[in-house]
Amino acid sequence: MTYDYDEGRYRIQVTFTGWFCLFIAIACVVLALPPYSIVPILMVVLAVVAVYGFVNTFVTHSYPKRITIDDDAITFESFGRTDTYRLDQVTFFSLREQMYDSAYVRIKAPERSGRYFIRGEWFTDGKQLNKQLCAIDERINPDSLRVKARRGGIPTDQGNQGKKKYGKGKRK
Repeated sequence: MTYDYDEGRYRIQVTFTGWFCLFIAIACVVLALPPYSIVPILMVVLAVVAVYGFVNTFVTHSYPKRITIDDDAITFESFGRTDTYRLDQVTFFSLREQMYDSAYVRIKAPERSGRYFIRGEWFTDGKQLNKQLCAIDERINPDSLRVKARRGGIPTDQGNQGKKKYGKGKRK
């Protein structure tokens, strides 16, 4: 199944923001140098943060425009670059779910690795995309605490033997 980021929102939230970060980085460097020298340390820190935003957008392609998930692979596409990961070759998969069906995905395979910020609410059928990502996480990391929690938690008989239950007795 293929999920596409809304074109207009992608243009503003990703492309424009990436170029704006580059503009801010250049402006901060210029303002840090003489004859301006406006709080040079602050300008350098702001320039580093802005370069980080630019690199995430255009170099590492951390904001995919299209995500394709099928039975044996997941593909992220952004600015003409396509990263395909065969699920049977993935050595590491980390899914950090956030609000509004957003997620931060880190993935490693022998030939490449990547990290992706996914705003599910702006993708076509974002809720289904989030479910698919959770299914991949469960497939690759069946014993992780996050997967167990998504499935309904860890069984109560594990880890509770011999521990005092607080709040059930009188205070001394």
